[in-house]
Amino acid sequence: MFGATEERLGSWGNGFAHQVGGQMSALWLLVPFLAGVTQARRTSAMTIAVVASWVSLLAYVAMNLSPVAGVHWSSRPVGLYGTWNEVSMAMVSAALLSQWPWFVGATLLGPFLGWLGWRWRTEWRWLLALPVALMIAVEPAGRWLASSIGVNDVPWFPFSWPSTSGGQAAEISEALTGLSLVVIVFVIHSRKRRVH
Repeated sequence: MFGATEERLGSWGNGFAHQVGGQMSALWLLVPFLAGVTQARRTSAMTIAVVASWVSLLAYVAMNLSPVAGVHWSSRPVGLYGTWNEVSMAMVSAALLSQWPWFVGATLLGPFLGWLGWRWRTEWRWLLALPVALMIAVEPAGRWLASSIGVNDVPWFPFSWPSTSGGQAAEISEALTGLSLVVIVFVIHSRKRRVH
């Protein structure tokens, strides 16, 4: 659901929803982390984190190739005039290839984030959840800084501050969400310390 929702949000104009669905990458870190939280064993947490990330990415690609996105799974009906985008192997290959940095990232970073989630679940150490919360909190600042110093158009990884007010509102919302998660991590930690 996460990947499909992200793709649909990213296709809505160039405002708030587009920025959330099409530009923010830190939110994807929650997928393997939360997958790891659900597991009782370290190896299964690391494995399910990669699987959950890949399934989310495949759902993202599948939504790009769905009738919702204007791609049809059947041949053009006889007598129909106008545009008809029929899915093809070339289209599927191009869609998968366009997401290669995310598949690589999910494969390399997923096990670590799943392990962090598992450790957080089993040990409730606040430091284990803090990296994910901080990444969500600082991504907007990184985008703003990259745009400010002119390094915002790195090939394969556009990391720029949005020009629309809706996109900027989305970035500020992400920063506030990340800061809220940091506070929640500290609150959980302080309550656990009082219990012990």
